[in-house]
Amino acid sequence: CSSTVRYIPIVEAYYRELYKRNIAVDFVRPSDDLTKYKVVIAPMLYMVKEGEDENLRQFVANGGTLIVSFFSGIVDENDRVHLGGYPGPLRDILGIFVEEFVPYPETKVNKIYSNDGEYDCTTWADIIRLEGAEPLATFKGDWYAGLPAVTRNCYGKGEGIYVGTYPDSNYLGRLLEQVFAKHHINPILEVAENVEVQQRETDEWKYLITVDE
Repeated sequence: CSSTVRYIPIVEAYYRELYKRNIAVDFVRPSDDLTKYKVVIAPMLYMVKEGEDENLRQFVANGGTLIVSFFSGIVDENDRVHLGGYPGPLRDILGIFVEEFVPYPETKVNKIYSNDGEYDCTTWADIIRLEGAEPLATFKGDWYAGLPAVTRNCYGKGEGIYVGTYPDSNYLGRLLEQVFAKHHINPILEVAENVEVQQRETDEWKYLITVDE
């Protein structure tokens, strides 16, 4: 592994793109009731406990989009490595097999290609073998150039998306926008930057909060 890999910064990277687009977020566990959600994002879901994979599998089969990042599906609740390769019990949902990890030195920057451009990536690369998924982006450099970096797999009525690296905010934002558009997820109001909008389920009032950075 790499000493530069930290869980909280990875979660913050995804949250930041949601926040910039005024998309409200709940924090839930993989075992919670997911039926009211259209999209579930699971960055670095290192531990997958017994039964959690089935809950996520049902969520996707029913039409949801599950986004999982690198270093996921590694161990169970007793910190025992899942047998059969990574991402462990999520392999069928994501339609991939991770053959090898490539943690980056702190200063290393690679690039990924997608159909809308070229983007930087850092921190980590997964060597991915497709098992039904399609590539959404591929690596540009190093010995694994041309191999999938981001994948999408149809499962039931939904899809599993795997992000096998740490892409820059431009790519991550565009990827999330595409998912939101598919599910018709839009902000409550279009507002200026650093203005947060919230609305309670129990009333029609909209609350605008100015954030001073």
